[in-house]
Amino acid sequence: MPASPTLSSPEAFAIWLAPHLLTLWASLLIVCTAVCLRRHSQPQAITRATPGDAPPSPWRRLIWVLPALAVFAGLASQISPGQALSRFDSALAQALGQQMDRVTLQAFALPTWLGNPAPVTVLTIAVTLFLWQRRERLQAGIWLLGVLGNTLLNWSLKQGFARVRPPHLHSVVVETGYSFPSGHASGVLVTYGLLAWLLL
Repeated sequence: MPASPTLSSPEAFAIWLAPHLLTLWASLLIVCTAVCLRRHSQPQAITRATPGDAPPSPWRRLIWVLPALAVFAGLASQISPGQALSRFDSALAQALGQQMDRVTLQAFALPTWLGNPAPVTVLTIAVTLFLWQRRERLQAGIWLLGVLGNTLLNWSLKQGFARVRPPHLHSVVVETGYSFPSGHASGVLVTYGLLAWLLL
């Protein structure tokens, strides 16, 4: 059976995906929001602990790290030049730069800016001082360990993989240095994810 033209190569798939990316992203955002709202709108069942019940071990939650590590390993194995994922990445960036207007590209560059060292550093200092003033020493330590630990881990991984950054001709975001893993993506996830946890 002949392969679909859309899936005939990573480049063909990237060109097909580029004009549909905003629709797919919006649909995913709506579905995730609906699931979260539905989950939080349902009344929580009150369970009473009996004397014989043991508290759940926090180590059991680390099991969820294993699938994430497997996905990361799969991505890492595909970042070399000529690999399918690397070719798809370059083709998608080029197609988006050609098909999307500059205003849309700049709007989607905002999360990248939020992960830049300057806003992350200011936010890290401000939250640390706020927690310290409230004598929330444990939360301040978790906050600092998370943000600084992520920065060190990301830098170490970048040096290890040493993946040259693909050229992005739209010039909306200009970055230098190695590109994998993404410091902006991990910075936004860890920094603002921890901030959401602290707020909750």
